[in-house]
Amino acid sequence: QPIGKLTCRTFAPKSHLEKVTVRAEFPLDDVVFLQVSGADLESVVPEIHPHEVHRGPLVIVPVPGQAANEIGVIGTERPLKIEREPGILPLELESSPTGVRVIKVWHSSKDQAAPTVQIGDVLTHFNGQATPTLETYESVIGKETITAGDPLVLTLRRDDRELACVVHADSQSISHRIHQYQYAHVSLRRTGFPSVLSHDAIISRTNCGGPVVDLQGRIVGINVARIQRGSTLALPANRILELLAQMREAGSKK
Repeated sequence: QPIGKLTCRTFAPKSHLEKVTVRAEFPLDDVVFLQVSGADLESVVPEIHPHEVHRGPLVIVPVPGQAANEIGVIGTERPLKIEREPGILPLELESSPTGVRVIKVWHSSKDQAAPTVQIGDVLTHFNGQATPTLETYESVIGKETITAGDPLVLTLRRDDRELACVVHADSQSISHRIHQYQYAHVSLRRTGFPSVLSHDAIISRTNCGGPVVDLQGRIVGINVARIQRGSTLALPANRILELLAQMREAGSKK
């Protein structure tokens, strides 16, 4: 299901984007590979560190639009698997003569899209699947694997209008909710990654997707989530190479 518009921008002087194509999506890693073309864009062939990185090395995170880069230290001995934190729809629903009606809306931060849902709305579809009754909705959501922070596509009926909106799954864990925005502007999704490194370079969650490089300028990872005040997760270089190989293999079969 589409979850909204993808906005791309460049910080290169006097350059602009002409076309952006989604080449591959890897939801488990929370990664999308894009092919970008435009005017006055400089093509760069990065050097990727092919070996496993251990705890201790200094790393640099380039920050778009910022004069100084962020510097940190790798904090994990080896790439880790972060288990999934189960997520729930941040709404309370009830059965009514008009369908599945919203009776309560909650969310753990101002960034959640849940406030676009109003009490009294009728939920007609969840992630593209019809939910004419509460029993149907419970059956549909019971078959979904939802991770805290995942975008959920809802279709609502409000008066005589049909509305589409995206909300983010809330966490079932009280400690997860308390920690989420207490000290830092962290990412909505922070769990369920098959292979990540952690480092303490401080970056905004909106700057995730950029490289983490060592002092030799080699890419050792790509930032995917800020999880704490002083901790960010990055896909290690070996995982990036695996995903690139999968993308090329899928492209060769078309």
